[in-house]
Amino acid sequence: MSIFDTTTAKVALVAAALALAAPSAAAAARSATDLDGDGLANIAEATYGTNPTKADTDRDGLADGREVKLRTNPLKRDTDGDGYSDGYEVKVSKTDPLKKNKLRTGAS
Repeated sequence: MSIFDTTTAKVALVAAALALAAPSAAAAARSATDLDGDGLANIAEATYGTNPTKADTDRDGLADGREVKLRTNPLKRDTDGDGYSDGYEVKVSKTDPLKKNKLRTGAS
């Protein structure tokens, strides 16, 4: 085996190792910029005043990043003040969390 064959084999081995590590490196980079995985970068969490270690700062059922996209307040459980949490309105009742709603409770 010549030195070129050995070097080629080493390069191939390193390339294979890097290919296997790439997804882990990408995940590590993402987690370094978004500690809680809520879709809102840590720097944006500082801007909005949300907790970078809690995906849902106001505990309304919507991740902080999703609230920013929907333009709801990630610091208030009920952005429109109608008595229904933003998460309930988006996920359950399918109503607009930015407009006060009068939801039926099922009782007549």
